[in-house]
Amino acid sequence: MSRVIAASSHRSVGGTGPRCPNTPLITSPARAAGSSGRGVGGPVDAASFGAVALAGVVGVLFVALVYGAVRFLAPSHPTASKLQTYECGVPPRGQPWLPFRVQYYVFALLFVIFDIETAFFFPWVLVHKRLAWVGLAEVTAFVAVLWVGVSYAWRKGALRWE
Repeated sequence: MSRVIAASSHRSVGGTGPRCPNTPLITSPARAAGSSGRGVGGPVDAASFGAVALAGVVGVLFVALVYGAVRFLAPSHPTASKLQTYECGVPPRGQPWLPFRVQYYVFALLFVIFDIETAFFFPWVLVHKRLAWVGLAEVTAFVAVLWVGVSYAWRKGALRWE
């Protein structure tokens, strides 16, 4: 009888049944917040994350092994003609390494950053009616952070094309 009482005193956070006190248990954020979303929630065993970590390690090791094999097995006979810049059959003229202005890189980097961040608006558009005022407040905060970044770049002159 005491075993049943001891086992039942160790209940999972989101579940109803007893569990072993030495088993690590992770509860999903949706269940912890009290959400009843479809397909989410309930206890998640920590061992299931081990499979994902193992797959990542195996993938990284495989890529490193392939790179090492290519470096070791591929023939390498650099000559002057092989080290020249190749321009699709057009005879090279002038210096191949021309200095570029840093402004081009800054402008391209700013475009990539803000282009990716504006892509985050698409999921919000799909659910903005269900999120109501909370979603509007979150998007307003997100736009405010974007505006701080744009205004900083503007003040520093990164958007001025000379």
